[in-house]
Amino acid sequence: MVCRFKYLGLETMLSPVRGAALMRKRAVSLARRYKGACMNVSRSGPDASEVALTTWRCIAIPSILFGCELVPFPPTCMDEVDRIQSAVAKDILGLDAAAPNVAAQAILGLKTFRHKVYEAQLKFFLRVNKLAVTRWSRDAMECHLSGRWVSPYIANITRIKMEVGMVQGPVSNKHVDLVLNYHFLRKTNEKIKQMNLPALHPIDAFKLREHVEESEESQVLLINPNW
Repeated sequence: MVCRFKYLGLETMLSPVRGAALMRKRAVSLARRYKGACMNVSRSGPDASEVALTTWRCIAIPSILFGCELVPFPPTCMDEVDRIQSAVAKDILGLDAAAPNVAAQAILGLKTFRHKVYEAQLKFFLRVNKLAVTRWSRDAMECHLSGRWVSPYIANITRIKMEVGMVQGPVSNKHVDLVLNYHFLRKTNEKIKQMNLPALHPIDAFKLREHVEESEESQVLLINPNW
């Protein structure tokens, strides 16, 4: 019997515990590799900071999250990816490495990796529960929800719901977005208030804000007097 194989390019094991460990290791490894790629892009070409930000948001994060809907992530793993994301954000903004990590959320509007993981896992849970009872995945979900055995998957979903204050549901994708945005906005603003920095203010939404990128690569090289 084959116990270790690749599915859709992902290394997988029949042991759920070992398979989850490999997925977590893969997520951190991918984040580090994309960090190097984004930093390299941000140092060359026109609109370099915008290209680097778009690469991280539209390519890196979906790749890191791919296949992770069922994987429980310990805080240490999520914090590690968040540190990598913050390093990318500070490089894009031309900030010093010692600048506060919360700048990624406050200025660039990047959601934390923890936020994205919870969003993906809660929406997957919702999507499977809305499938027809004849679908295999829905049947498997019913087994987890039956209570006849201790399900690590349901335990993970319950832990996430308790952490973000989701009393019921989730009932819709919009419900998931509202609960998570409220929870993580509050957490982000708490950090900003604790730091009491003049350049950072509490935010009302995760969105890209006006900023000045001050690295050497962003300097104007030539001014045309006819402009």
